[in-house]
Amino acid sequence: MTMKEMLVDSAWVPAHTAVFVGFILITAGLVLYRRSVDVPRTMAGWLLAVIVLAFFQILEMGLHTLAYVDAAMLSHEAFHGGMSTPILTTHLWLSTLAFTPFAIALIGLIWTGQRERRLGSPWIGWIGIIGAVSYGAVMWLAFVFEIAGTGILFPIAHLLVPLWFILAGLWPRRSAVDDLR
Repeated sequence: MTMKEMLVDSAWVPAHTAVFVGFILITAGLVLYRRSVDVPRTMAGWLLAVIVLAFFQILEMGLHTLAYVDAAMLSHEAFHGGMSTPILTTHLWLSTLAFTPFAIALIGLIWTGQRERRLGSPWIGWIGIIGAVSYGAVMWLAFVFEIAGTGILFPIAHLLVPLWFILAGLWPRRSAVDDLR
């Protein structure tokens, strides 16, 4: 599927709006988590990095959603935008530069959170890590290196990362378990 076909697809705006809202909810949840839980020092830096980078994800996903406005200016075969597609081009480069640091910080948070038994568990950590790796790699593989078929990493990331957040939010924390004893 070409970029132009994706941008004019009737599912583009609703699907990307859902991801946009999802990032707002994830960011709000992380801020509330940080304020309400005594976060160990080993996790604190990763948590702060994920929160800060999640704000960039919100900005990027807003542009990502609006990129459809440049569809008419994009030639049918083109994947990359250009001077005539300012929103699409900005979205593509911003996502390429923003996805990877967010993914690295998220992997750090998942790893330290499960190790400290404060966020998630090794039983579910792999879900978030696979999702984060997919998210961090997809734009480099699909946009920069234009490797065919790597777009499959988008749905993998958009399924596994939120799934991990939901499961991690429901997983009991060590402090909560200790309080029950």
